[in-house]
Amino acid sequence: MTTTSTLEQHQEPTTRWWHSPFRMFQTNLRETDVTFDVEAVLDAIEDHGADTWLVNAGGILSFYPTDLDFQTRNPLLARRPGGDLFGDCLRGAKDRGIRLMARMDFSKIAPRIADRFPQWCFRSADGGRQIYQGLVSTCPSAGYYQERTLDVLDEVLGRYDVDGFFCNWFGFNEVDYAGTYHGVCHCDACVAGFAAFAGGARLPAGPDDAEYGRWRAYARETVAILTERIRDHIKSRRPEAALILGDSSDIVFHEANNAIGRPLWPYATSAAVSASRTAHEHTPVLVNSVTFVDMPYRMAAEEPHHFATYFAQTIARGGTPSTYIMGVPGDIPYAGLPAARAITRFHP
Repeated sequence: MTTTSTLEQHQEPTTRWWHSPFRMFQTNLRETDVTFDVEAVLDAIEDHGADTWLVNAGGILSFYPTDLDFQTRNPLLARRPGGDLFGDCLRGAKDRGIRLMARMDFSKIAPRIADRFPQWCFRSADGGRQIYQGLVSTCPSAGYYQERTLDVLDEVLGRYDVDGFFCNWFGFNEVDYAGTYHGVCHCDACVAGFAAFAGGARLPAGPDDAEYGRWRAYARETVAILTERIRDHIKSRRPEAALILGDSSDIVFHEANNAIGRPLWPYATSAAVSASRTAHEHTPVLVNSVTFVDMPYRMAAEEPHHFATYFAQTIARGGTPSTYIMGVPGDIPYAGLPAARAITRFHP
């Protein structure tokens, strides 16, 4: 399996909206966050200095009334007049001249869907699933990623005039959010795909296996090819919609975050932005700065001065700032937001 597509081969003329400076605000919504006041959130986003809003659309949980039976519609949408949170967000944003990007997450599905389509799911060497907080991980080699993602994107593109898409946690995940190691995926698609890639070799169990290096190469190439397919598909439907997904998309993505137990390198953001800007001179680098400490502690605010360094290093190296919160502004007291606001508003 090989791919000849590269970022440079697909580089568009520098006339799209993402080639001009922009500032993003991401609200990662919980299932219960369906009745919020869209206008109040937009007030906060504008006050923060952002002109682009990234908000949940579909994948694990649909925040619009999806008709796809392999996607879970948020059951609480019925509490909202009209039953379409994403549509309300889009209308409100467009009225103010704020761009709206759809946050997608295809990394997991509900157990009822996994039971219907077990061939879509991660499978460990002993046949077990990868389950985190009741959700079942899917595999990029298998049919959900390879086929159904395009159906979800088509449904969103067919209903909403979105400015782009961001795909979260897109890859072969041997380790879950809790830090539990599950090993290399052994689903049927991975068995066949790796055998074709590696001349009939069997899948490794983990990092100590002699074939693990070739497995990582297979995983990278599978994700790269799928990214190109998704990007080309979106462009065929809406050329003016951006894709944030890996190094071969319209906007390179880097997440500035902190984790308990991880050695702290205070200049990691500067290094990441500089490396991307050097490798892809004409491609924007979006730095998604996380307001909380580590994924298991999403309600615990990051130290404000440390959080501010993400933004200062981002704009100093020519990156695009993005503020990432759980829920909606004012819901969780993230202490770093005032510093993020000051630096975001300083960005041109």
